[in-house]
Amino acid sequence: MLVYLFLPPNNMNMRQGILVFLIVVFVSYNVTAQNTQVTKKAGISLIKQGKYKEADELFSKAVDQKSDSVWPYIGRGNVRLKLKDTNGAMEDFGKAIELDKSSAPAYSGKGQIEFLRKDYTNALKDLDKSIELKPGEDPEAYSNRGMIKDKMKDTATALVDFNKAIELRPNLADAFCGRGELKYEKKDYKGALKDFTKAATLNPEMIDALVGKGKALSKTKNFDGAGDSFNAALDLNSNYAPAYQGEGFMKVDQKDFKGAVSCFNKAIKSSPGIAEYYFNRGMAELNVKNGNKDACSDLNKAKELGYADPDLESAISTNCN
Repeated sequence: MLVYLFLPPNNMNMRQGILVFLIVVFVSYNVTAQNTQVTKKAGISLIKQGKYKEADELFSKAVDQKSDSVWPYIGRGNVRLKLKDTNGAMEDFGKAIELDKSSAPAYSGKGQIEFLRKDYTNALKDLDKSIELKPGEDPEAYSNRGMIKDKMKDTATALVDFNKAIELRPNLADAFCGRGELKYEKKDYKGALKDFTKAATLNPEMIDALVGKGKALSKTKNFDGAGDSFNAALDLNSNYAPAYQGEGFMKVDQKDFKGAVSCFNKAIKSSPGIAEYYFNRGMAELNVKNGNKDACSDLNKAKELGYADPDLESAISTNCN
C-alpha cells in the first residue's frame, strides 16, 4: 500500500493543508467516476448504433486503464458476443467473475455463450446463478433459461421464464420467439403465430421468428403467407437450412410430398449431418411412389446419426424390413 505524505506550504497551517488534500482527493475521485460513466454510456451508445468494433476498442482501452474493474470486461464481453467472438467474450466474462464472484451480468453472458455452444448443463447453472444474484432484473437471463428449459422438455418452467422476460422487457424479441416455439410444439398454432409475428415486428431481421411465423401460418392453412415468410427468411440467408425445412413442412401440409422432398434436399445440402433433416425427408419419401428405397436409406441414416423418435422406429419396422 502506498502512503502519501502531504506537506503544506509555509503560509498554510496543517489544518488548512489537510482540508486542501481532502478536496483534491474528492475532486479526483469524482472526475474518475464521471469518466467511468461517460465511457459506459459511450460504449452502450456505440452498441445501439451497431458500431461493435468501435465499442470493442473503447472497452479495450477501459480494460487497459482499469484492469481491476469488472464493468469494462462485461462491456467488452457483450460486444464480442455481437461480433460472434465467443472465445473472446467467454474470456472476458470469466475475468469479470474472477474479479467479482457476485457479478450477475458476467454469469448471464457466460451462460448465453454456453447455450450457443449447446452446453446446456453449464449454461443452466450460470443462468440460475445470475438470476439468483439479481432476481427480476435481467430479462435476457430469463429468456435464455427459458430456451434451455424448452430444450430439456421442461415446458412449464420455460413458459414461466419467457413470461417473466417479457414482463421485464416487453420489446424483447428473443423471448417472444422462444415462447412462440414453445407454443408451436404444444400445437397452439394461433398463439405461436401471435408470438412469432410480434418477434418479427420487433426485429425484422430475426430469421428464426420469420421461419416460426411461416410454420405457424402453414398450420393455420395460410400457405401464401407462409411462403412469403419463408422467402423473407431466405432473403436474409439463402443457405439457412431451417427455412428450407419449414418450407418442406408446408409442402407436407399441402400433401405435396415431392415438393417436400425437394425442400428437405436443400436443407440437407445447406447443413449435412443433421439427423432430423434425414428423418423428415425419409418420412416424405414414404409418400412418394416407389420412394421406399430412398426413404429407408434416409431413415436409417437418421438413426445412425442419433435421431431418437418412436415414429422413426415404427417407420423402419413397417417399411424397411
